[in-house]
Amino acid sequence: EAKSDARPTIRLITDAAGIDDKSFNAAAWRGILAFYGDTWEKQAGRGKLYDVVTCQTQDQYIPNLKLASDEGYDLICVTGFTFADALGEVAPLYPDQKYMIVDVDWVVQPNVMQFMFSEHEGSYLVGVAAALKAQADGIKNPKFGFIGGVPGAVITKFEMGYIQGIKSVLPNAEVVDYYANDWGKPELAKAQAKNWFDSGVYVIYSAAGGTGNGTIAQAKEYRSQGKNVWAIGVDSDQYEDGIYADGKSAVLTSMIKRVEASTVYALN
Repeated sequence: EAKSDARPTIRLITDAAGIDDKSFNAAAWRGILAFYGDTWEKQAGRGKLYDVVTCQTQDQYIPNLKLASDEGYDLICVTGFTFADALGEVAPLYPDQKYMIVDVDWVVQPNVMQFMFSEHEGSYLVGVAAALKAQADGIKNPKFGFIGGVPGAVITKFEMGYIQGIKSVLPNAEVVDYYANDWGKPELAKAQAKNWFDSGVYVIYSAAGGTGNGTIAQAKEYRSQGKNVWAIGVDSDQYEDGIYADGKSAVLTSMIKRVEASTVYALN
């Protein structure tokens, strides 16, 4: 006799970077996999208990939210503040549908669970780490870079925490910033990282989802050539993405946000 699975069902809806961004969306997906006892390599419940849809453009947010709502998932999860307006429009249309959103606290609907993080605190710590590493390497007048994805209050928290961490060690340090206005264009971060590294920037911290992978790629390329530059990962541990030789990584450290904790919590 067939037995029904009593566990809840969930659909994750992401921006264009998708769950392969190795950062923010990947963390949300890891939480979903962990809840169902699956792994990245073995996703047995995919298509039955959980699934994911990637929106290539923001105008796909509302249609995909409505489609998932019509399909009867127990929970629909969206990642990132760029989904706030779309969710704010769709949630009231489906009062019996449960939703969750990460990095937003202003979609005030009875059927929406919201999750916020203290990104500035972890960013402060990686800023301290970057400055201390510059001191340890004897870098004179080190410069530091920050690459953001889409501008917003959340990414500002990343940047301000990072700057304050650096300046707690090196009060006169120079920090430059750049915003790609996209979560999924690593080529933009790679080009900017190259320009900055060539001009003497020592460490670059990216809070840009998949876009930030370009920073790691450029740091990896330059360190393999013997240049002393670093990238700092975000949201997930990106150490392995920076490995270039004999277990050496171009990723100095990562600010691990643990978005996966929110998806596990919501499903429970």
